[in-house]
Parts: sequence; C-alpha cells; structure tokens
Amino acid sequence: MPIFFCDLGMKEKLIKIEEQAQIFCQARDCYVYAVEFARGSKTLRIYIDKDAGVDIEDCSEVSRQISNWLDEQDIMETNYDLEVSSPGLERPLLKAWHYDKAVGQVVAIKLYDRLGSIISVKENLAKAKNIKAKLINFKEDNIQLNIEGEDYVLPMDKVAKANIVFEMN
Repeated sequence: MPIFFCDLGMKEKLIKIEEQAQIFCQARDCYVYAVEFARGSKTLRIYIDKDAGVDIEDCSEVSRQISNWLDEQDIMETNYDLEVSSPGLERPLLKAWHYDKAVGQVVAIKLYDRLGSIISVKENLAKAKNIKAKLINFKEDNIQLNIEGEDYVLPMDKVAKANIVFEMN
C-alpha cells in the first residue's frame, strides 16, 4: 500500500481510511486508487477511479461520505484538508495492480541507479536514471520494458518511481 509522508500510527490510520473509502466507492462503481497524507500541507488525499473514469459527482459524493465518517470516527488527530480526486492521466504506479493495468502503455521510470549498472543495455542508455518506455509485462519482482525498440527486464526493487505518460494519438 502506498503511504507517503507518515509515521507508523498514520500508516495504520490510512489503511483504515482506505478500507472505508473503498466501501463508499463501491456504491458508485468506483475503487480507491491510492491514499496519502502530506504532512507539510496537512492534506489527506484519496484518489478514486473507475474503468469509465470518475466524474465530479463521484468525487463529491465520496468526499462527502468520507468526510462525515472521518468526523464521526475522529481518526485524524490534527487539522487536515480532504481532497478526493482522480489520480489523473499521468497517474503514479504504486501498487502491483497499477502496473498490471498499465501494461501496453508508455511509462516514465526513475531509477535508484544508472540503468547500465542494473542491466546490460546499449551504450547510449547506460547512464540513464530516468527512462521512458513501453510497459510490456509485469511480474511481482520484474517489469519488462521496450526501450528504443529493445526489450529489457528490470528488477522492481531498482525502480524509485514510475508513472504513466499521457500521449495524444
């Protein structure tokens, strides 16, 4: 589960919040994409989605329900702003199922180290820490990418960050 900027107590709270948000989402044929709490801005963000894409009514209704539930449960011990929205076109890939859904799409990947120190690649790619590639396949420990017409398998533990790249056709 992706949890950003939080301590262990907050992680447990975010898990509870995600579980409850999922219940509210199901009534609108949506699902929770991710939940995060940004300490600096004290913003609780809940990203929701559905296959046809969420609309303002979906976000508004889930926001109203989760806000009421949070007030009743008094889970958050600090003041916060609640945001409920779509994860966007260039959504981050945070969970295994995010990668599964992104197979066939172009992704931007930031690596912890240079690509050439992780796998054997063409010389022009060896120093790259940021790559743009087509996601060919995903397995728990590896992703298969097509970079400049060649397929490569990259260990997931070398990926610092990944997101979908929106391309106009």
